[in-house]
Amino acid sequence: MRLRLSPLISQDLLEISDFIAAHSPRYAHLTLLKIREKLRIIAKNPTLYRLRPEIAPEDRFAIVGNYIIMFRIVEDVVQIERIAHGSRKIKSLLTQLE
Repeated sequence: MRLRLSPLISQDLLEISDFIAAHSPRYAHLTLLKIREKLRIIAKNPTLYRLRPEIAPEDRFAIVGNYIIMFRIVEDVVQIERIAHGSRKIKSLLTQLE
């Protein structure tokens, strides 16, 4: 499937990188590599990840360390909505998209 990133993803990745790099630039780089690899896996097999109707009817989540990749499948496109630390209020992040 094709992968489409929401306009907020670049800011999400920058915030993740900056936060981790304050303690370990090397770990920040490794974390971003892991996230990018997970995005490739999601694009190939998005239905491996279960629906999360308690958050939003069409949303699915993938986990990378302490981070959550929130996405949905729209026809033949995997739409990556947000990437955030698992401790954040997920519903409020998704409402920013509306």
